Amino acid sequence: MSNATRVSKMIAVIVILHFAAASSSAQRIWTPTTRPPLNVSCLAVNASGAVYAGTTNDGVYKSDDRGTTWSRLDTAQTGRDITCIAVNRRDHVYTGSFRSVCLSTDGGGVWERVADSCRMVWSIGFDSGTAYYA
Repeated sequence: MSNATRVSKMIAVIVILHFAAASSSAQRIWTPTTRPPLNVSCLAVNASGAVYAGTTNDGVYKSDDRGTTWSRLDTAQTGRDITCIAVNRRDHVYTGSFRSVCLSTDGGGVWERVADSCRMVWSIGFDSGTAYYA
């Protein structure tokens, strides 16, 4: 990925975090959306377009309509600062926070802690089905 591509993706994330906007991959026009009730710290989108938003002090929210409405998910991290969210190719959702990583294999309905007693988790990545936390 080129530096220009990385910069444009970072700008897009900043725009979403500050203005709660959405755009299709073919458009360069951003449309304002509603946002979860609290400060958004991270975002992830799955293959079907569901948007997951990690918040400061209120866990994870999900939108199935591209940001028009949001519902709070009952995760093992509710009430915590969510520092990162990632969705793998199998549509498994991972969330990172202070001292834990949680996983949902059903789009956010049921969650389990897959890592405890770790330091602050800032990033989650995947390689051949294996999740890595940093």
